[in-house]
This record gives sequence, structure tokens and C-alpha cells, in this order.
Amino acid sequence: MGDFLLSICFISDIHSQSKKLQSAVDYALSQNLTIILLGDIFDSRVDCSDSVGVYNLVRDLVNSGHYCLTSNHQDKLIRHLKGNNVQQSNGLDVTIKEFNDAGIDKEDLLQFLVSLPYGICCKTKAEQEFRIAHAYFPEWVEVPEYKDFYRIYHNMINRNTRKTMIYGTLNRDNTRQLWWKNENVNQNFIRVSGHYHEVFVGTQSIVLDSGCGSGGCLSLYEVETGIIREF
Repeated sequence: MGDFLLSICFISDIHSQSKKLQSAVDYALSQNLTIILLGDIFDSRVDCSDSVGVYNLVRDLVNSGHYCLTSNHQDKLIRHLKGNNVQQSNGLDVTIKEFNDAGIDKEDLLQFLVSLPYGICCKTKAEQEFRIAHAYFPEWVEVPEYKDFYRIYHNMINRNTRKTMIYGTLNRDNTRQLWWKNENVNQNFIRVSGHYHEVFVGTQSIVLDSGCGSGGCLSLYEVETGIIREF
């Protein structure tokens, strides 16, 4: 797909699996890859869960120049930390307990989570562009000219756009839209997401979510080679 100014990889939804994340990160760093985490870093639906370990590792990665997207699971935790009444299902109850038991500073955790972007755009040297969001990067989001990376934050988009980026799009009958199944002749970028418990690589779409929090593996996609590695 071309050479990045910096070599890039995408890592799929983590769901509190710290050992698998550490293995993927070790590989990426050994190859001098810049990491983009696709979100859903917390909330495991299997017995193995280490939300605190994942938090510490992801925070260190972001602080050293790598990237992590916000997502629907992180959004629920954000709303809980802000004092809203959210349903503690799909592993959120475990995540909250782990942070409480470890004495993690909730304000620091909240500030870190709200600092993460909703979308990232990046380009190859050959000008191939990737537009990345946890669930869907909307075509209506205005992207200005940029050099290699462009990030989209909470205050740059409206509520409907934020919801679309972390939950995805729906068909007219309110069913989930499998947008990656269709080619768009007017699309001149590759759209990338996690979220859907599916792995798909096409000419215009990459979906990378191998069910890590439900007993599956953690997947890493190397942009330059097009190779998917499983951990």
C-alpha cells in the first residue's frame, strides 16, 4: 500500500487483555512501527481481565507518541466517571471494580480518556490516505489539508457525528450497516475501524476486531506489508 513517512500498524479492540496487548506492542516496537489502537481498550467478557495493566500500557504508549482512539466502551466508562447512571454490562462492571481495587485516580483516568481522539487521518508517501475511527469515519467530516497525521477531537464534531464514529451507522430499518461490504466509486481513501467482531481487508475498507475480549486473539495489521499478525 506504499511507504509511510512513519511505518504504521493498527491494533484491534483490546478489551482488558494486557498480555496479548504487550505481545503486540513488543512486536510493533521491535519493527519501529507507530501504533494506532482502534479503541475498546477495556471491558472483558472472559475471566482473564487486566484493565489497570492495559490502562498503564496504553497511557505510556500515547505519552511516547503512539495513538489510541476513543470508542463506545470507553464512552460508557467516561460517562460513569462523570457520575452518570450507565448500565454496567458487557464487562464494564469488572473494569470499574479493577480500577477501584487498584486505587486508580478517577480524575486522572477521566482526563486521559477524554483526551483521546475520535478520528485519525494519515497518509502514505504515495498519498494513499487512511481515515480511522473505532466504528465508522463519516464522509461528512471535513478533513483539511495535512502532512502525515490529522486528529479529530470531541470539541470538533457534533453529538451525532461522535455517536456515529464510536457506534457505527444504521440502515433505514435500524439494523447495523455493514458498510465495508460495498465499494464506493467516490471514495478516495481507505476507511479503517474495529468494533464489529470481524476481520475484513478490502480495497477501500479495513475492519480489524478479532474478538479479543470474548476469547479471540488480538490482531495487528501492518500497513506497509498488508500482513495481519495474531497474538
